[in-house]
Amino acid sequence: MKLVMTMVVRDEAPLVGANVAYHLSRGVDHVIATDHRSTDGTDRILRDLEREGALSYFREDGEAFAQDAWATRMARMAVEEHRADWVFHVDADEFWWPEQTDSLKATLANVPDDILVLQAPRSNFVAVDADTSELPFHQLMRHRQRVSLNPLGKPLPGKIIHRGIEGIEVGFGYHVASIDGRRAIAPAFDDALVMHFPMRSVERYRQKIRDGVDALVRNTRLERGVAITWREQMRMEQQGELEAHLRRQLHDHQGLADGVASNELIEDSRFADYMASMQAS
Repeated sequence: MKLVMTMVVRDEAPLVGANVAYHLSRGVDHVIATDHRSTDGTDRILRDLEREGALSYFREDGEAFAQDAWATRMARMAVEEHRADWVFHVDADEFWWPEQTDSLKATLANVPDDILVLQAPRSNFVAVDADTSELPFHQLMRHRQRVSLNPLGKPLPGKIIHRGIEGIEVGFGYHVASIDGRRAIAPAFDDALVMHFPMRSVERYRQKIRDGVDALVRNTRLERGVAITWREQMRMEQQGELEAHLRRQLHDHQGLADGVASNELIEDSRFADYMASMQAS
């Protein structure tokens, strides 16, 4: 089995190297990355990985954010050039965790042949009130929501993984895929969990929203309803409400303890422990 991962990133230097290293350790054979206008050194990290042979790198400098088109291009490249059996797509802050095995490949081994697309659930790790800490995000963020919601308070959608299919189309956000022009049925894939670390700092998150929405609206192919959560947060930013809204989501030690006691949060140190073991080896 050959497993390929794709990613679209912008200014994710603190995350992108760890993301690639983690997924390679979990059975990914190759990574295809599209960098959109990074200026923080993300491009240098990805080019170094390309020289090592672990990754294929592409740069997009246009103003429009065409995530779906770029993901589709990479998915098809995974099939045509890398002979991928399975392909999945991540943002830099998403880490696929195999629930029952040590590798994603082993997790996929027993999927019936007639299943072409699966959707893994995604779980948000909560923000911690520690903007000045020098610890890496995965050592600070050890609690996740029992029921994860998006910024509009609706259930957080999962992320797809699909077989290597020629002509596949990947939807914006990696939530859906289409085969031969028809949206593919994607049963729940509960043997994997997408661990999501969306807000490592308030200011970085605000900048991501500002850059993301500015690039998004320049993509005239997308319908107005696409990425509605980004658009709503940009409205809050423009009205001076976003920072206060985000800071209310920060958890101190007491807030984390209260969240666990109320059953709203789950203490989950598996990812932190795994990353620590990787760094120690």
